[in-house]
This record gives sequence, C-alpha cells and structure tokens, in this order.
Amino acid sequence: MRYDLGREEIHLSKIFKWFYEDFFGFKGAKKYGKYNGVVSFCISYLPKRIQIQFKLEKFDIKWNDYDWTLNEQ
Repeated sequence: MRYDLGREEIHLSKIFKWFYEDFFGFKGAKKYGKYNGVVSFCISYLPKRIQIQFKLEKFDIKWNDYDWTLNEQ
C-alpha cells in the first residue's frame, strides 16, 4: 500500500479488490462503498494524522497489478 496525499489517492494491491469481502468487519472509512473494510484495514497501519484525512476526505483507490511471481517463490 502507498498513498499520495497531494493527489488524494491510495494505491492498493488487486488482491484486496478480489477479497474485499474478507474485510467487511473493519470499520472506520465510510466513503469507499464495498471497499470500506479494505480501506479501513489498510489505513489502520498509518499514523493517526493520516488516518484522519482518509476519514474526512475521499481518496481515489488505484489498484496495483498483483505480482504473480510471488507465488513461485
């Protein structure tokens, strides 16, 4: 995960997109539709001042390609 405050973007692995239902139990971000749980889970690892921005503003989600070569290791 990475984020760009200036562009109001959060970049996440596509694996989060594929398994978003596994994150329904995470609460906090409310502006991301079916991905609320994913964003809430991810931003929980950020400093508090950054978490607040994600809760106040809506950031665009950008999905990074999944690196399938990781499975071969």
